[in-house]
Amino acid sequence: MRTIMNLSSMKFGFLTAIEYSGRSGSNKPLWKCLCECGSIKIVSSQSLTSGTTKSCGCKKRAFLIKYTTKHGLSKTPEYGIWCAMISRCSCVNNDAYENYGGRGITICKQWKSFSQFIHDMGPRPSTQHTIERKNNNQGYTPENCIWATRDVQLRNTRRNKQISYMGKTQCLSAWAKEFGIKVSLFRHRLERGWDIKTALSEPIHPIYATNTYNPKHLFTINGETRCLAEWARQYNMKRTTLSSRLKRGIDIIAALETPVQQRNR
Repeated sequence: MRTIMNLSSMKFGFLTAIEYSGRSGSNKPLWKCLCECGSIKIVSSQSLTSGTTKSCGCKKRAFLIKYTTKHGLSKTPEYGIWCAMISRCSCVNNDAYENYGGRGITICKQWKSFSQFIHDMGPRPSTQHTIERKNNNQGYTPENCIWATRDVQLRNTRRNKQISYMGKTQCLSAWAKEFGIKVSLFRHRLERGWDIKTALSEPIHPIYATNTYNPKHLFTINGETRCLAEWARQYNMKRTTLSSRLKRGIDIIAALETPVQQRNR
């Protein structure tokens, strides 16, 4: 058996070794230690000599209490949002790191302090709000961040197509909402080559402008008038498919000319 190093009366940080206290389950020598706060703690000789353990835990607790309560907001949702922001930009083990820190999204120096973060951002307006970057390719800074609801964030994703018109840039769904038309109709108009102004301002035919669309309505195309079922048969599609498209606000010509997607079986 290896000789046990005598640590009696030796000081390690805030701990003083008092006496040998046997061995641990992994056969490591243990020492009973007195902490400066007056507590007794059993510590392995390896933890003492390597500097891994320097107190009974009181100093670490005091540090954490001081760090998390100096602003009095450690239990608020804003603090949790701040911690999550730090983690996804700094911790490679975070599941979201690839889309944040992994692609160069950083946090400005002053926001490494929660006190400065909450001073700049203020409390969130409601429980539906969380932090949002105006430009998704830039980092977390006071100039680039706002409190935003989930629907606003979804519009601002990298996958969402941004459209510039009248000196303003926003996503397709935001333009559709602003002009009071359905997103599907606006998208189909653009896909058919319509310019943005016409696609947004062209009036919707009253027959299928509301949710009370009646499939028995007659439609006139190039001087020929037929009911919905007859137009569907002529274009070799199901009546329900054509009806569904019209209910979504797609005009009759686009609804008939858009190819039916075949499902993979």
